[in-house]
Amino acid sequence: MEKSKPIDTSSRLRSLESWHVAPSNSQNFDFLDGIRGIAILLVVFSHLFYINPESTGIVQFVGQTIGAGHIGVTVFFTLSGFLISLPFWKNKTLDRPLNLKNYFSRRFWKIYPPLALSIIILLPCYVWLYGDAWDYTAIALKWLSGVAWLIPVSGMFNPVMWSMIVEVHFYILLPLLFLLLRKVNDQTSIWLIFGSLLLVPLVAKFIYAANGVEFALHPMIRVNFPVKMDSFAAGVLIAGMYQQGLLNARVALLGPLGIILLASTLLMAGVSAMLPSLAAFWTPDVSHYCAMIASACLLCFVANPLLAANWGLCFGWLRWVGLVSYEWYLLHQAPHLWLRDSMGPAEGNILKYLTMTLLPFIGTLVIAAAVYWKYSLPILRKHRT
Repeated sequence: MEKSKPIDTSSRLRSLESWHVAPSNSQNFDFLDGIRGIAILLVVFSHLFYINPESTGIVQFVGQTIGAGHIGVTVFFTLSGFLISLPFWKNKTLDRPLNLKNYFSRRFWKIYPPLALSIIILLPCYVWLYGDAWDYTAIALKWLSGVAWLIPVSGMFNPVMWSMIVEVHFYILLPLLFLLLRKVNDQTSIWLIFGSLLLVPLVAKFIYAANGVEFALHPMIRVNFPVKMDSFAAGVLIAGMYQQGLLNARVALLGPLGIILLASTLLMAGVSAMLPSLAAFWTPDVSHYCAMIASACLLCFVANPLLAANWGLCFGWLRWVGLVSYEWYLLHQAPHLWLRDSMGPAEGNILKYLTMTLLPFIGTLVIAAAVYWKYSLPILRKHRT
């Protein structure tokens, strides 16, 4: 019998790298794309796959487990905290001045062009489906002009863009923290920045709550700066410790724990939906902090990236999904909501349900990949050369 030939993955890897752009820190941890892929899949599943709120039993368990995928946003924020702060820690270690012009240029060309294109794509659809041309156009102009980053804006236009406000706030805050601590030694700075990002948002949250102001996506998007900054804290901490050589290879053993904890956080949401006594304990805040800890553990794979590959974070398909995740995030939810509004409830019709879920799932992924390949990637390469 003829022996089977070994599979040559080199061509696949080269093909995947053609979708990649050089990172700002001159390092490339492939598994970070895999973490990003997990995060976007969690978010997309939580938005697209839904259940009847009156269902019970296993249906309720599955629905609440999938719905808890919103913690993928916390994973995104923690990952951003690591990636965005790593060059800052490197400059601080080498006692080099901050190149703020280059920093903000890279952030702008990464975030704004896909965001602007998504608005241009979605705006005519909103107007065609719902009318109110002036209202939707006014909201779109607030996003395009940057006003939405400064004042609350209506959530009737693609509400997932709320996280872009939080990201931009972090992009502005981070260099300010490093400038304030430029004369403080590296290890002290690590804990001061981590503590500030972790504790100040917690205090701010209580102050907002005491004044009756809560985080909201509808009717107005209110992110209540700096409440959401705590999601970046663990990423900044791991980046600082990594740059200072404080992470030995054994720390990577926390990486698998992150995978287990992330899965457990999802499952606990399903279990708490079935057990009212547990629901009183398993609050959104508990879920949020569990997701933060899980994300921090996942980042510990930087101490031994080969271990991350053994746990599947370097699968080509998962990394590819991670690479197109930003564009997919911007485009995935609106078509699903349009279909649900136009088609009405599924009422047990499986074909109708799959149309309203799988069609936007696959369709927006294909569109996002095309946008990334033909639009975002060329822009990134041009401005990172």
